[in-house]
Amino acid sequence: MSQAKWIRRAQQGDPEAIAQLLHIALYSRSIRVKAHATPTSLQVLLEAHRFPPRKHLVAYIHRGIAQLQIACFETVEIYARHPDEAQFLWCDGFDVNAPVPDVTPNNMPDPPASPRDPIRSRVNSSEQDLEQEAEIGYSTAELAQMPAAAIAQKIRSGDMVSPIDREQKNRQPAPRRQRDLGWMLVDRLKQLNPFATGLMVILTLHSLFASHHYTPEGFMLARDPMMMFLHNINLIFHEAGHTIFSFFGRFIMLLGGSLMQVLVPAVISGYFFVTKQRFSGAVALWWAGQSLLDVSLYIKDAQERMLPLLGGEGVMHDWHFILLDLRLLVHDDTVAALVYSFGICVYLVAIALGFYFAGQHPSSANARHKSSPTPEP
Repeated sequence: MSQAKWIRRAQQGDPEAIAQLLHIALYSRSIRVKAHATPTSLQVLLEAHRFPPRKHLVAYIHRGIAQLQIACFETVEIYARHPDEAQFLWCDGFDVNAPVPDVTPNNMPDPPASPRDPIRSRVNSSEQDLEQEAEIGYSTAELAQMPAAAIAQKIRSGDMVSPIDREQKNRQPAPRRQRDLGWMLVDRLKQLNPFATGLMVILTLHSLFASHHYTPEGFMLARDPMMMFLHNINLIFHEAGHTIFSFFGRFIMLLGGSLMQVLVPAVISGYFFVTKQRFSGAVALWWAGQSLLDVSLYIKDAQERMLPLLGGEGVMHDWHFILLDLRLLVHDDTVAALVYSFGICVYLVAIALGFYFAGQHPSSANARHKSSPTPEP
């Protein structure tokens, strides 16, 4: 989209266009900008590792909004925070119709002025501003010729004291506003992946409304297609478990079927979490919880042996003989309830993790470590 179109959209009150123009204008300061509109207010979120002096930055944004002549909002609220932190460093704002204070320093990039020249990214710093940014041992001429990376390195090493550090030492913590939580919630909702969120909604609804079907009677009625579909998948690993564990005696062979159908999704979930594919790990963990519920209905049938078994009536009922060997056959309902409860706990953990990681792209964790604080163009 051309810059002229961005400006026209911004003048109509489009928060995305306003954020884009401010993001470009503040690009040289490594400040990322997001915006959210309410009926009477524009909320601007600034994210950076270092900020210019607060009053200069607010005045600069005020001047940019005034030049765009946006009449849709009465007030502008500005929130600043570090990219890796949820708490705000400071909150400020201004009335759109109020006069712009003349405090913007010369070393701040000018805001958009016209459709032909919407962004002036950088102008020369005055001697006064440069003297403020380096208080010890460096002249204006030396600073003017010094690369930005070298200045940043000297600030980190302590050879220079930036005005940002000086201001933060003297600044009192800004009072948190009631809208802080709402802003963070809106910001989080915008990051959600629609597909991942939709999948978690489906799994949550199944957990809420279909968990009571995991009984021998519910299985016989087969009213839940999703439960039957997942049972058929679990059955493949269940039967494979009997074969794999058949070398360890009858008891382990019988237990191996149920053990294998839970181990497979659990191991898959662990692999996904180790490889930083956390949302996939949460979905596989939900599968492990569902498999525990599937095992619980098998345990509950240990005495009655109503369930149809693969291979016909002559096939051994795993949990009938397992509980018989353990002398717990009369307590089959209690054992089934324990397994069922554990499966519900796994459900809850998996759903919570799924919704949390639905807002993160698969490569976001690695990108945070590898990328520099410079925003993307």
